Amino acid sequence: MTRYEKVTVVTKDTVTEGICSAGYVDENGVLTFEGLGDGEYTITELVSPAGYNLLSQPIHLVIESTPSLTGCVWTASIDGEPVSLTGDVIAFTVENKSGTQLPSTGGIGTTIFYAVGVLLVVGCAAVLFIRRRGKEEESSQSEE
Repeated sequence: MTRYEKVTVVTKDTVTEGICSAGYVDENGVLTFEGLGDGEYTITELVSPAGYNLLSQPIHLVIESTPSLTGCVWTASIDGEPVSLTGDVIAFTVENKSGTQLPSTGGIGTTIFYAVGVLLVVGCAAVLFIRRRGKEEESSQSEE
């Protein structure tokens, strides 16, 4: 039993002329695009393997070439971090995480409750400190 079902491999011959291209993962978990040139690309995971979460952020790939006497020197970066090239292959690992993802709830409303709660705790601590200090001063004055 394989981890993934092979659907297809997108090549420069099968990719559409539009801006958006669909890539599919093979049975080894490898996503392949052929014929990418200079440019900025965004890889967005639309479907995750069974039991895994979708990536929370898209992957930003930048490919650049610099002409030299022996040909072009290619560089690539993923989310601003350089990645190594082996020949003409840009290889990087994407970690899919399993488990459940909790929905983001509350927004700014929860922040207001947190701020009010912190202020109440600080206020109570100040009142307790002032009362304790007042009692200590009273007891030290009554002993004299």
